[in-house]
Amino acid sequence: MNLSGLLSQAEGAPSLARLRQALGRAPFRLTIGLPDSAKAAVLAALARASDGPLLAVVPREDHAEALVEELCAWLGDISPVVPFPQRDALPYERLAPDPEAVRQRLTAMSLLGSGGRHVIIASAMALAQRTLSPQELAASTRVLRPGSRLDPDRFLAHLMALGYAIEPLVERAGQASRRGGIIGVFPPQAGAPVRIALGG
Repeated sequence: MNLSGLLSQAEGAPSLARLRQALGRAPFRLTIGLPDSAKAAVLAALARASDGPLLAVVPREDHAEALVEELCAWLGDISPVVPFPQRDALPYERLAPDPEAVRQRLTAMSLLGSGGRHVIIASAMALAQRTLSPQELAASTRVLRPGSRLDPDRFLAHLMALGYAIEPLVERAGQASRRGGIIGVFPPQAGAPVRIALGG
């Protein structure tokens, strides 16, 4: 269901205009009393009027999941809605993190740094958990473009330093492989592996 057509009706409300003005002033302290049923509509109207990313923090993870679903209905294709989930494993537990949660967290952090129009939804616990700093994320990111030069040995060494496992076949996120002039990489924030064909 797409409710984005209703946003133009809400945007003319004087109370929403005052809220946008208050959010544009910094620093500010703002307390808003909204019923749960109105939160998604108000956030959608704010996101539509915003020219940058919007971060919404809710008390619990189940609230975040519900808000993501509601906002997708309100925004349609206007602004992507991205969850920033909490990690299911504690830092000192010997459990592998959920690959989907890692992918979503990395995607949200990348989008926040891009400055585009995105809505990030997080629970308070998800924000409290330690994660990469923007500087660490930028330092570990490599952008490859068609026609650019790439030293395969250095690139694989870089991936290993980031924690990638070099395997004969790439099947899961965090793995990489090389077969002749073909390098396969499965970034954690990607939905599928990426194949890099080396020319020359």
